[in-house]
Amino acid sequence: MPLETRIIRDGEPLRIPWGGFHVAAMVMVATLETGKGPFKDNTREGLLTEECGGLPIAITPRLTFELMSYPAIGATALNDGPYTVQEEWTFQDVTDGEVFTILPGDKLVAYRAF
Repeated sequence: MPLETRIIRDGEPLRIPWGGFHVAAMVMVATLETGKGPFKDNTREGLLTEECGGLPIAITPRLTFELMSYPAIGATALNDGPYTVQEEWTFQDVTDGEVFTILPGDKLVAYRAF
């Protein structure tokens, strides 16, 4: 069952070159805002200092691999249905330097397609 993901902004799907980095960013937002996630410490203080090293939030290939798994996604609020973002979040892919921003009001959607 493939994973379907999208970010809805202003009622329209955000058109981006989708990759694991973008899914990892979605999982990080859902975790950081709700405190519900796949880490030992799902708090902002724990994640931003230990896992990601500050702002913009750095996402490594290892972190991307871990967050792309169904158990990791299922541990977040994304498992309960679309999640509406409350704050602005900026991420950087350490492999290519891409900077990606998720805005308040964006709706994060992740589900398995049958």
